[in-house]
Amino acid sequence: MEMKYQILIFVVALSFGSAFSQSCFRCASISWNNEDVDLPTSESGYPSCDDGNLQVVDCSSQGGCLKVDYSFEFNIALVGSVSSETVIRDCGANLNACERATEEQLNAQRGIINSGLPAGVEFVSGSGNACLCSGNLCNGAPGLSISITALLASLLVSYIVIKW
Repeated sequence: MEMKYQILIFVVALSFGSAFSQSCFRCASISWNNEDVDLPTSESGYPSCDDGNLQVVDCSSQGGCLKVDYSFEFNIALVGSVSSETVIRDCGANLNACERATEEQLNAQRGIINSGLPAGVEFVSGSGNACLCSGNLCNGAPGLSISITALLASLLVSYIVIKW
């Protein structure tokens, strides 16, 4: 009987000793006025989230996944009103946490947001979500949230894409 317990303990020890693997989707999709912006994978490192073949990457060193989903509207000198939709999926921290920035929250910060944008670009409105999650491929589902700081950083990325 004692031998059975030793085998059981050995099997349990082996299962705890196996390496934890964290897999996440990795992609980016950006559209302006409902037209996709072509981001070549070779330059951005991210395949499009709109493709049926999402890239799966090993995020074991970070321990979790990230998904950012946001939309912004800008007034751009000599262009007019421009709307932006962005989804980014990648590795993230080993947390299960979400934040959401509503249109009302961002509109209350419009002055601060516009002070960080270049001349000729004015933030009109926006909202967004971002989540960190720890399950395998957990960043494929909708319904995420983001902090206002992360949204401000995303605004900067959006501006760079406009200039690109």
